[in-house]
Amino acid sequence: MVTTDEAISFFTRFKQEGNKPDGEVFKEVFSAYALTGDVKKGLVQFEAMQKSYGIKPSMEHYNSVTKMLATSCHLDEALSFVEKMPMEPSVDLWETLMNFSRAHGDVELGDRCAELVEKLDATRLDKVQVL
Repeated sequence: MVTTDEAISFFTRFKQEGNKPDGEVFKEVFSAYALTGDVKKGLVQFEAMQKSYGIKPSMEHYNSVTKMLATSCHLDEALSFVEKMPMEPSVDLWETLMNFSRAHGDVELGDRCAELVEKLDATRLDKVQVL
């Protein structure tokens, strides 16, 4: 099994060898940085994805970066990131932030996200509350 550090090293070598990562690779990179807690490097890669590789972020990319930030307890930064998105955040994204906010004890942010989840898709919130 490959460790997170090995995966990041592989990604670095992959780029150094002249290979171009695609959008799927970047989602995995954000997941790796979520596990290491090195959100600064993850955000640098998010920027590079756009500027160096011309990849327009999808909702999945925004969700991955939000998860990366929230996993590392950077909840305010995650919220700021979501609020600055050039598109309307999806219910999945708000649900991700809601779950991590609650897991890290930020009840106020969790409740705020829950209101947005309910507004976008009330049936999803019902499922979450049952759990």
